[in-house]
Amino acid sequence: MVYDGSMTWDVPGLPQIAAIHVHRDLDAGTFRFDYSREPLVALAQRWLIARGADPTVIARQSDGAVAPADSATTDLEERLRLSGDRFDIRDDYTDDTVTDPERGTEGLPSSGPEWAARLQYSFYTWAIARDTQQLPGQPEYRVFFEEIDMRADTYTLREGGFETWAAASDWTQDTSQPLPPIPAEEDSARAAAARGRSTQIHSRPGPPAAPPQAGPTPPDPARGR
Repeated sequence: MVYDGSMTWDVPGLPQIAAIHVHRDLDAGTFRFDYSREPLVALAQRWLIARGADPTVIARQSDGAVAPADSATTDLEERLRLSGDRFDIRDDYTDDTVTDPERGTEGLPSSGPEWAARLQYSFYTWAIARDTQQLPGQPEYRVFFEEIDMRADTYTLREGGFETWAAASDWTQDTSQPLPPIPAEEDSARAAAARGRSTQIHSRPGPPAAPPQAGPTPPDPARGR
């Protein structure tokens, strides 16, 4: 798995992580090569795990790489890494813009620590995924959003839930918005079960109606004769 820095100069937004799988046939003296470009490291690891990589080895962090900022990031990465084919990535975008407020983004000079201190970084990636194993009470679409703090050498990864593709896509137009929270799977399951029980209660037939009682018998006119 490698970071392809040349993608900065390719079509804006393309993934910069490449997962590489090489299978060697020592008897035949040949090898097969395959690769996949992925927007997030955890998704690249997922691709490699599906091809036989050891999850415990592949999860190790390389020296010099930016570090996860918190446990929420590492927990989500672990879930993504081991998610198999659950999340189908439908769209993604990676931004790695560096701006000098005094000069813009064109022809950034290298002029010492004062210049470096005023640089502004916009390093983030979002990916829209469809949950192919959607559980009751869970949204169908997810947005995974990674943001890198270049000065702290850390990054965060978060997720949000959306009922439709359009809603997920709209969020990516302004990533400063908070991501809609996703109910815990246990809470969603309990809520779905409670709704099912409520439906059963309201639709349960009541006791059978009592048969109509007979009214008083009218007098027989013949008896009065």
